[in-house]
Amino acid sequence: MIKKVVVLGSQDLIWKAVVEELVGNGFKVAIQEGKGTRSIQHLIGEGLQVIRRNRAAIMGNIQESQALYFNHPPANWSKSDSFAIDEFRWLLKCCKSFRLQRFAFLSTIPFMKGDKVYSGMQCEYSNIVRTSGVPYYILYASRFFESILDFKRGTKLMVPSNINNSFYWVAGEDLGKLLCKAFNQEQAENREYFVQGPELIHAETVFERFARAYDKDRIRINRVSPKVAKLFALFSKDLKDSFETLSSNTYFVEEFRAQSTWKELGRPQISVEHFAQVR
Repeated sequence: MIKKVVVLGSQDLIWKAVVEELVGNGFKVAIQEGKGTRSIQHLIGEGLQVIRRNRAAIMGNIQESQALYFNHPPANWSKSDSFAIDEFRWLLKCCKSFRLQRFAFLSTIPFMKGDKVYSGMQCEYSNIVRTSGVPYYILYASRFFESILDFKRGTKLMVPSNINNSFYWVAGEDLGKLLCKAFNQEQAENREYFVQGPELIHAETVFERFARAYDKDRIRINRVSPKVAKLFALFSKDLKDSFETLSSNTYFVEEFRAQSTWKELGRPQISVEHFAQVR
């Protein structure tokens, strides 16, 4: 039975939503100290533990835990980064030696990046997880509503003018709920889940709906040319990734593949309007 989960990887808004869901559903959670810990300090004492950023602390907590959730490689972990790959392999070796019950890894559903299709299913990290010998879940997620906030600058949404992609957008909170249900299924292992919301929404439409529903300020959408978008991206790796994902010279429509995930773990419920209103 899974009672404690170590959560590693990028400390972004998706990570925050997953941690909050895990703690809210009664799991004890260990996270590394970092930039994201301040936003969830209120959970310390309610099941959340903050550990040091070193191998000894990670090993100690894996040894006393039953599961680990890895919130996709941090932004500075590129596929060609041999150090990062080695660290990831080391992490999985630790999990195997301590007989961890589940290793959950957040990856991505294939999407258009420029004129090329990028597939998280074939990424090196996913392959390492599959061949590690550790019981695993790989979560192939669509675009998250949280990524809309990467484009928000004050009361403006800086939206690239060459948006050509449609996705089954989903919220980090719904990902957290699905993960909690998966961890409560003792017999389920070595599963690959597609995490998609119920609506196929063009990226431009999702920005418009977010702006209309956001009630803290009046949000205005500023459409920027690809050249201007590149300038903004120089100051933010997250913004650069988001621009590249949404901007394309080819119209890309994400395929719906979450039928079995919904049947086993439930259907995501959060709409873009609800997400905008609780920000």
